[in-house]
Amino acid sequence: MRNIKVNFSLQTNGMLITDEWAEFFVENNYSLGVSLDGIKDIYNMYRLSHDGSGSYDKVIHGITCLEHHNVPFNIMTVLTNKSAYKAETVLEFLIKGISSPSVYTLLRP
Repeated sequence: MRNIKVNFSLQTNGMLITDEWAEFFVENNYSLGVSLDGIKDIYNMYRLSHDGSGSYDKVIHGITCLEHHNVPFNIMTVLTNKSAYKAETVLEFLIKGISSPSVYTLLRP
């Protein structure tokens, strides 16, 4: 049998990523896309935990785990009519605050 390296990709909201998951991703050649719609107040308008509370802090913790373990990942951001007015702030936050070099921004009407 030939030696074939397989790479996997996964899109996630990042809420449940732990150090253990990050180690698994590295060991098994995963790269991830994480949904992060910008700064905390904007993010928590749309992305809530099952109990109705904002999930921003959980996602940031997951991203920190990915960064700590050098898991390759990128960020996907959706700008909506409610968040587009802060687009410059959101983009600045993503560029300065996240070590991932890839940011995909979508504008939803």
